[in-house]
Amino acid sequence: GAAPLQTLSFAVIPQIMPLIVSYSLMRFESNVRSATVLGFVGAGGIGFLMYDKINGYMYREVCTMMILVIFAVTLIDYGCGRLRRYFI
Repeated sequence: GAAPLQTLSFAVIPQIMPLIVSYSLMRFESNVRSATVLGFVGAGGIGFLMYDKINGYMYREVCTMMILVIFAVTLIDYGCGRLRRYFI
């Protein structure tokens, strides 16, 4: 006995929201991780800067960049895990 908009907002959206959020966050995490790797093969971004610094023998800067990338990926992974728990 509900209108189509009520059916959508109270029946459909609550059922598909966890899947949409989970898949979107998974793709975001994957894109952040692969952006660094793609830079090494010529796509640009932070990976290109790391590759350039490695060729310039600036290992301290490369180490700092790698630590920041690992920290950012860990932080994103933690945040996405918290969001998943909230929606699922």
